Amino acid sequence: VEVPAEEEVMEEGPKTLIVCQAQEPETLYIYGGNMLAARPMQHGVYENLVTTLSYGYQAGAALEKLPSLADGDAVIEAVEVNAGDMVADVNGDNVPLEAGVVVKNADGEEIEYDGESAIMMEQMTVDFAFSPGMMWEDGTPVTADDSVYSYELVVDPDTPWPKFTTDRTVSYEATGENSTQWVGIPGWLDSQYFVNPVWQPLPRHAWGEFSSAELIEAEESNRFPLSYGAYRIEEWVPGDSITMSG
Repeated sequence: VEVPAEEEVMEEGPKTLIVCQAQEPETLYIYGGNMLAARPMQHGVYENLVTTLSYGYQAGAALEKLPSLADGDAVIEAVEVNAGDMVADVNGDNVPLEAGVVVKNADGEEIEYDGESAIMMEQMTVDFAFSPGMMWEDGTPVTADDSVYSYELVVDPDTPWPKFTTDRTVSYEATGENSTQWVGIPGWLDSQYFVNPVWQPLPRHAWGEFSSAELIEAEESNRFPLSYGAYRIEEWVPGDSITMSG
């Protein structure tokens, strides 16, 4: 009887994936530029907040779920608004409430503000829950405050990033170790409230010493951003390659 030879067992070593790109990114700082060439590395460094599979929205690994009006982690309430308060007018523009501004009141009626009386308008509040247990590569926990820090960077005029959502924000605050709450300006009922008013966590503990302007040029944010995703930046040889490891 012929005994089959034992199959040779090959020990698995590190796997290498080489990705070729036509361009080298100018920066990996998420608020430092919008080159598509930076996206693959940024996706490796950070967990997704939101995914868009099958033409829909799903919570990425960084969020426990997407908030919804049906579940109660997003609510719309009637609030009192007075002259001088920031509101969204009927065109969705953020403006101070003053005489002549046309807004939609809490009853859904379009009215022209008289410049004096208090009126009731609808205001949206949305709660986000981040996945627990996430860690920066230096062993520091990723917290809701890191998302608040990211929001603060976007708000800063020195950060060259669109202000559309932040301009329509009353507040974005941490409500727990892994939770944040966004409050919009009265009259702004964002149709994509479940994905827009939440900001990718960035490491306050590592970058807090830098100003927003300094982060545009700092190596810590541009070349070697701290990772809490699947991969970390190991080496960047300008004009040649970027090496990441998992």
